[in-house]
Amino acid sequence: MTVLLYVEVEGLPLRGRENMKRTFAVAAVVFGSVLVGSIAHAAPAGQVLGPNGLGDLKLGMSEEDAYQTGMLHGYQGEDPGAGFSKNCSWYGFHNRPTDLDVLISPTKGVSVIFANQGVRTVQGIGIGSSRKELLAAYPEWSDDPNGRWVRVPGNANAGYAIDVRDDKVIFIGLYQNGQECAE
Repeated sequence: MTVLLYVEVEGLPLRGRENMKRTFAVAAVVFGSVLVGSIAHAAPAGQVLGPNGLGDLKLGMSEEDAYQTGMLHGYQGEDPGAGFSKNCSWYGFHNRPTDLDVLISPTKGVSVIFANQGVRTVQGIGIGSSRKELLAAYPEWSDDPNGRWVRVPGNANAGYAIDVRDDKVIFIGLYQNGQECAE
């Protein structure tokens, strides 16, 4: 016999924002062994962003299918302002509902996925990577406003937007070519 118990656990502050919540399932088996596993899908550290998405979340996926991955939570943060289309749906990952992580177009599906800490590109670049590591992985990247876009190996229909400050990567987004959700 297996018994499932669902509990809310307060996590650590995430980048100085509100505490994140995770839902855990505890399965107790008759013989006394206990299994603990997260049932709230998030964008866990160590995942790869690209070439087609992040884990089960894929570029071009319909909003309904994207929501069914269990990774998304309705965005609860402030209006991000200019540069983001109000025609698109905005989502955060379950562990980051006040962070804008995913933009979904009503006509093109999942259009933009933003990387969070611990998520890496196919070539191993993530938030905190050095400019030197970035240029070794993506030699076409430059500080020029038009050079911050690089090809995604393995997907001719997508690109990464990558920003650097103080010689460290501070932003990575996986964008579907022709997307209409963000400038």
